[in-house]
Amino acid sequence: MALKRPALFAACIAVFAALVFAVSSYVSDEARPGHAGPLTDPTDLVAFYCGGKGLAERVDPYRAEPQRSCERRAFAESRIRLMEHLVMPETLPPYAIVPFALLSVASFRVACVVFVLGSLAAAMATILIIVRLTRMPIVLVSFATLVSFSLASIYIGQPVPFVVAALCASALALRSGRVALASVLALPTMMEPHVGLAAMLGLFVLEKRARLPVAAGILALAWLSFFVGGLALNLEYLTQVVPAQALSEVANFHAQYSLTALAYQLGVNETAAIRLGECSYALMLGTGVWLAARLKRVHGDAAFAVLTPPACVLVGGVYVHDHLMAVALPFAFSIASYARRRPLVLCATMVLAVPWQSVFELFFVSAFPTHVRFDPGTALASVSDGRLLSQISWRVWISMLGGRDGRTPFEMFLFKLPTWLALGTIGFVALRSLTMRREETPSTAVAQPPLVPALRSAMRR
Repeated sequence: MALKRPALFAACIAVFAALVFAVSSYVSDEARPGHAGPLTDPTDLVAFYCGGKGLAERVDPYRAEPQRSCERRAFAESRIRLMEHLVMPETLPPYAIVPFALLSVASFRVACVVFVLGSLAAAMATILIIVRLTRMPIVLVSFATLVSFSLASIYIGQPVPFVVAALCASALALRSGRVALASVLALPTMMEPHVGLAAMLGLFVLEKRARLPVAAGILALAWLSFFVGGLALNLEYLTQVVPAQALSEVANFHAQYSLTALAYQLGVNETAAIRLGECSYALMLGTGVWLAARLKRVHGDAAFAVLTPPACVLVGGVYVHDHLMAVALPFAFSIASYARRRPLVLCATMVLAVPWQSVFELFFVSAFPTHVRFDPGTALASVSDGRLLSQISWRVWISMLGGRDGRTPFEMFLFKLPTWLALGTIGFVALRSLTMRREETPSTAVAQPPLVPALRSAMRR
């Protein structure tokens, strides 16, 4: 029996996702034991997995031990040897470690497979919801989402696909008037606290009916954090881990898109660079809420309340990696659905979707010429005390890794320029769209049909 059209759409998207993932895996030798990849060595997932195991065993997940020992055991399953004394740090707040504590019940290899499948499911949900929200062509939405997720988040084991899916689901509920549900669906965005805070603030300020559910949700996360970690662990996270993580990546301009990393590269000292990043985050957070309020009023679309602030805080800040740029994709497609200059916005969105730093690392970093002597053993040994925060080891590693990159600071800047220009273009068009009169708003973006007709319309294009 022939597949019905919606089922055919879903099948095509699933095949496309599998192909994107398979190609990226093949290029980097990911599927073979002893070689790095999302099924054998997802660098960030091993830190989250071991942090979850530590939390489940009631030990401090932010210390070098037992984090390092757990990571060694996890890598041993794939015959990968961890560099002596290096620890991948746990960076999430206690409440966000809970899902990984549940995942740590399984072996690391099984956990990798579960995480990858879950990430692909989140990608499918994101694609379908963005098409429902914006009625943009499903091919463009699929390309942007899958390229961004596969090469930057799934590849290293980041939870960003789940965050973006939650953001989209919250926006869809908000547009349909289910404000309480939108507040609940936005809670998973707090896995990335600087992104989640922006989404929750947008809801709290711009939707009166969301204020009680948002406050209740934040209190629930605080209670969960206290329940699993106690007061001491939560204070340690706020007063030690967050500052140490920010400090550990100040010199990481080759991978960071933050104002802090850029300022430090230009000669600003560490403390001042972090303060500049913090000020820019606060400024862009306020700008995001203001812009969301204007877009919501001009276009009559409540979804902007939750989509706009997280996109805005990607500009500047203290800690912004390329995998976080996927957070701006739902906002970018939403702007495209209202903009007069739709081709320009769609082109900028495609550029934004490509994680340029990850592409560089995937295809070129191993062959990039470098004359930097790279011997981290002695330096890492000096911070091998298991009682120290794991971020201290990470900071030593990052300070040496920058020289290993092989690019000049100007070349690193050029790799970031497409992303920054794309963000700026989308923001400029969003501001220009504020001058549209309500009757000029494209009819395709006002009344949204049910999911099946929307998908059919997108497919015909």
